[in-house]
Amino acid sequence: MDLVNGNYQEAEIVTVSPEDYAKLKVELLQTRHELESLRQGIYLTDTSTGLLNANGFEQSCTGRLLRANAHSTFCFMILRFDTTDSRVLLDASSHVDFIVEMANRMSLPDTIEATIGKLGSRHFAVLFPFNLQETEHLSSILDGFLAAASKPMLISGQTLRPVLRAGLSFWPRDGVTFNELQHHAEIALNEAIGNELRTPVVYHEDLKHRHSERLALVEALHQVVERGELRLFYQPQVDLENGNFIKAEALLRWDHLRLGILSPDQFIAVAEEEGLIVDITHWVMRQVAQDIHRLRASIHPDFVISINMAPSYLAEYVKKPEDFLDYILAQDLPRGSIVFEITEDTVLHPGVSTLRALESLKTHGFNIAIDDFGVGYSCLSYLQKLPIDMIKIDKQFVDPFAESEEGFELCKAVIHLSLDLGKTVVVEGLQTEHQVGLVRSTGAQLGQGYFFSPPLPLDDLLRVE
Repeated sequence: MDLVNGNYQEAEIVTVSPEDYAKLKVELLQTRHELESLRQGIYLTDTSTGLLNANGFEQSCTGRLLRANAHSTFCFMILRFDTTDSRVLLDASSHVDFIVEMANRMSLPDTIEATIGKLGSRHFAVLFPFNLQETEHLSSILDGFLAAASKPMLISGQTLRPVLRAGLSFWPRDGVTFNELQHHAEIALNEAIGNELRTPVVYHEDLKHRHSERLALVEALHQVVERGELRLFYQPQVDLENGNFIKAEALLRWDHLRLGILSPDQFIAVAEEEGLIVDITHWVMRQVAQDIHRLRASIHPDFVISINMAPSYLAEYVKKPEDFLDYILAQDLPRGSIVFEITEDTVLHPGVSTLRALESLKTHGFNIAIDDFGVGYSCLSYLQKLPIDMIKIDKQFVDPFAESEEGFELCKAVIHLSLDLGKTVVVEGLQTEHQVGLVRSTGAQLGQGYFFSPPLPLDDLLRVE
């Protein structure tokens, strides 16, 4: 039928016998069943690992729990995988390889009927039957599983050692539904992550209270910049030759309405997990750009401030450098007035994005310092290959010789190495006159620590003589 031109053509009528019709109907139903099975398989399976995805895992576990009898007990374990080199997780291809390898290691003994699923980017979960009275047997199972999963692996030409955190809950003790079990296991997992525990944490009611406090902390963090509760303190970096200071490190503080002044170790990890570190670092840079004018006017015209840059911020920065530096660049600050401090593990095996970020910072006139030098698995060749201006010797090299010379030789060797490479050296964690005297004898240029001054609000720093 042609509706446009008004032409009509009779359709051909095909006659099908009852037998052929019945056969065709069966074939159509089979095809529909196969398509539905395929759709369900895709819907319930993680495509990269072949494991059950979050939906499939929930459906499978819910079915097992509904079929369980009154004497059954199950262990629900949720795990998060990290690595000793977190930068691998920022590279899409390496991240997939890492997750696939971890999925291949997700296995319990054949005698245990385990349901395994991939819940998120780095989260897996396992449900398996277990008798609560056999705690020693459970420990043996988990120890073997975690030991196997933690073995080193080769990803993108690098040898990595996975870091596992695990949280446990038990059915029906900790919940009778899948959602209750998962929620309580996640609370236990957060405890393991927050305390950097390598052994699994078992859920208990006290954890629920702490979890509620963390949720309140997260909610407050989302509003902290808007409410103006962030503050910067500054710790002087003193010239070891003449005792003057024209440099300082900016240290973030949270002036919490209820809890008072909080240091970064009380909230920065949560900020990282919640994806807030970029907004917070933007605030820090804007504040530093304002404060440095006052410091240059009151203390010294060449005053320099150091800012810590998180690896996740560096990864975002490289996408659009100008967007991240617009406020500082608009202030037309002199070149070299700001130093960006980057942790050592960020540059041990720098990828293309890291190199681009460092080169961009140098192009815009910023100096770069390696913070906490010596804490990581040092590969000293990067000190020559990367555009690094300053090395900050970590306090762990300083602590041993607070009152005697025991342990000083190692610190001295690290300082001399850095100086020989033409780097400015800042020694952190100086607390005693004895430490200052020994460090001064090495030729290190700058010292930082409570011997000179604790971190101070800007107004107090301006009054330091």
